[in-house]
Formats: sequence, structure tokens, C-alpha cells
Amino acid sequence: MLGGNLADFEELVLSVRDHNSREYIGEATANYRSRCFRSAISATWVAVTYDIISKIRELSLQGDGQARVFIERVDRAISLRVANPAESKKQLQAIEGELLTAAHAAFEFLTDHELRDMERLRDDRHLCAHPAFAGEDYLFQSTPELVRMHIVHAISNLLQHPPIQGKSALQRLKNDLLRPSFPTTQTTVSEFLDERYLKHIKLGLIDSLLTVLLKVIVKQSEPDLIGKEEAVIMSLIAVQRRHAAPFAERMRHELPRLCDGCTDDDLIRVMRLLRADRRCWSWLGKASQIRITEIVRGYTFGATTIDAVSSCLEIDELRPLFSTRATSFSDKQKQVLYTRNPNAIFMEDAIKHYAEAGSFRVAEELFETMIRPFISAYRADNIKAVLHAAMANSQIYCASETRVQMADLFERTIDLLPDTMPDWQAFLTHVLDRYDTEGRIYTELQRRMTEAGIWHISAPSSATTPPPAESEGGRTPGAS
Repeated sequence: MLGGNLADFEELVLSVRDHNSREYIGEATANYRSRCFRSAISATWVAVTYDIISKIRELSLQGDGQARVFIERVDRAISLRVANPAESKKQLQAIEGELLTAAHAAFEFLTDHELRDMERLRDDRHLCAHPAFAGEDYLFQSTPELVRMHIVHAISNLLQHPPIQGKSALQRLKNDLLRPSFPTTQTTVSEFLDERYLKHIKLGLIDSLLTVLLKVIVKQSEPDLIGKEEAVIMSLIAVQRRHAAPFAERMRHELPRLCDGCTDDDLIRVMRLLRADRRCWSWLGKASQIRITEIVRGYTFGATTIDAVSSCLEIDELRPLFSTRATSFSDKQKQVLYTRNPNAIFMEDAIKHYAEAGSFRVAEELFETMIRPFISAYRADNIKAVLHAAMANSQIYCASETRVQMADLFERTIDLLPDTMPDWQAFLTHVLDRYDTEGRIYTELQRRMTEAGIWHISAPSSATTPPPAESEGGRTPGAS
């Protein structure tokens, strides 16, 4: 009856955060294995009381004023043990009697039902430690099931969690989001939040966390976090990756409720959520879907709204609507859009704009805004189109930064070389014939192509004219 649960117990014990709390609860499991059930319950209560005080002490060291007052009271009672042991015992007993209330109400380590679990443990511990309280000729006899329940509740409700579960956790996350040191990539945000909050988070806090983050996006409920929407979205994605089922359940319930009666500005902010999880579209009510569709259909470019509205590209029925609207954007507005949201639907248009570069500097700028954002998604035909565009326009291949940009493009798409090799060879041959006749400008691209086995630096050039020089205006002399 006992043996089938030992492996689970060992795994649970290893999840306890604090080393001393782990020792105490380990003693409880050892007593359980030895069938010393009353001792096991007493040791479990010791682990709980120690862990609560340890958590409050941790908060005190982090500057929590309420925790500092509590710990000062504990330390005063401890300091009286030598001078006035009776008073010390009296004060410590009073603290122990208030401990669960403090953990629940003041520090929010325990939810309502978890408080009831711990109160049951405390009551059973008193029956074990003070058998006379149970009544005359009555000896409290615990069952293995009761002991297992108390140990599991102690660990899962308290011992394995950090001392930030209620409002303090939400405030701490807000402070993290405001710091310049908050991570800036999805991978690092997920790793950071996993370690700091999500590994041992309680289900109740997941719900609260999702609700708060949704309100930040939709209702701008935290003015301090305006401008931090990207970090908030990545935080939502981190929760989704770590706790997929609770995430889906809460979002399905909370999102339509928040969107009911939203303004158009609110709905534009809601569209950011489509990047976090495409299912947000299906979780919205039909009325909100209709309104968002109309917003996309009539959208005009706005610097403060483009990131949110372009998130609709994640949704099949909205993508063609937004793509049609984007055709009316100016070239500069398209550069902003393509840089921030390099969706494959824009690749052809971006390459077309690059091909029409009218000066050296514009060619260099267009590569950074119209080509580079898409590189990771390019297929062979896209690379061919870029190379042919560059070959056909001297404003591109004669620009000083193009040699660096092309070398980088080659390196980042080298996996496509079986299909693009003739095009790279044609491009470099063209440049060496028409511009870099001595082979001293496109040296990096030559080196990388040679290393890839598709070029020989010593190959003779057929050009007889010197390369044109860039004029101060950024054009090749004589170029139109």
C-alpha cells in the first residue's frame, strides 16, 4: 500500500525550493515509509511553518515592508529565549497560531481552499502532538492516505512555490516589464519567466496573470506599461508555451468578455493578440470579428497602429484584406511595414521596390528595409529575383554597402545554393565585368563563394574598363 507511492514522493520532495524545507519534508516522508504516521504529520507541519517564515524572511530581504515588520516580531521573540524563555515561548506560540492567516491574507501564499488544507494539517498535527486533547482514552490514529494527502498538499500548495503568488507576484512582474534589462527575444523572455514565475506557478495565479496581461493590451489598464506591448505579448506567449491548457481555458473565457463593448481603438489593440495565438480570432465573439474585419478593410497607415493591425496577417480571412490596403501605402510606409512584419505576401512587392532603387544610398536603404527582413523566409526563386534585380541596376551593384549586403545574403541562404548557384555566379561575373574589374571590391563575396566551391578568385575578368566611382550625390556618373 505504501510502496507504489514512494517514487512519486521522492520526485515531489525534490521539487521543494528551500533546502531546509526539503530536509523537513524529507523527514516526514521517511516517517511515512516507516509507518510512523503521527510523526510524519508532525514533521509535515514543521516543514510548513518553517517554509512560511522562510518565505516571509525572503520577502523582507527584498524590501517588503509588511514582511519586515513580521520578521522583526519573530526575531524579537527568538532573542528572548535566554533572558525570558517563558515570554519567548508565549510570543512564538502566538506567531505560530497566526501563521496560516498571515500566509493567506497578508502574503497570499495560500488560496482559500489551500488554507483549509493547511488548517486540517495543523489540527491533525495538534492531535498527534497533544493526544490528551483528543479526549480521554482516545489515541489519534492516522491512515496512510491521510498522511499522503497532507504531504502532497504541503508540497504542492506551498513548499515548491516561490514567495510571490498573489498581488505581489503581479506587481513584481510589472516591475520586471518596466526594467531596461527585461529580455527582448521570445526565447529569453520564456526562459526568464519560466525561472522566475512559471515553473511552479499555481493555477489561480495563471488566471490572474493572464487577465492582467490582457487588460494591459486591450484596455491599457497600466499606464506605465504603454509602449511595452511587445514585451507583454511575449509574456503571454511564454505562459502559453509553459501552461497550454490553462492558457487556452482562460483566454477562451476572458477575451470575449473584455472585448464586449470595446471601442475601435480597443479592438485595434486586441489584434496584437493574434500574433500571440491565432486561436484568439476564434475566441472572439462574432460581433468583434465583424468589427475587426471592417477596421482592416478601411485601414489607413498609422505609425502607432501599424504593429497591431498588421498582426491580422496571421488570420487567413484577414490577410488578403490587409494586403490590398497595403498597396495604398507610400514607399516609406511600406518600408516600415515590411521591416516590422516581413510576411511572405509582401516579398514580391519588396523586391520590386528594391529593383527600382534610383541612387546608391536608396539601394542600400532598401536592402535593409525591403530585403533583409525577409531573408530567413526566402526560397530559391526569391534569391534569384533579388540577384537579377541587382544585376539590372548599377545603382544597386555599384553602391558601396551592396558588396557587404550581398556577402551576408549569400551566407544566410547558403542552404539554397543547389538551386541558386548559377545565379550567384552570374551576378558576380556581371559585377566583375562591369564594375569591380580588378576584383578588389567584392572580395568578401568572392571569398565566401570560393569556400563554398562555386567560384575561383583567380578567375580572369573580361572587363577592360575601370569601375565607375560614386559621386557625392550617390549616383554613378552618367547613370539615370
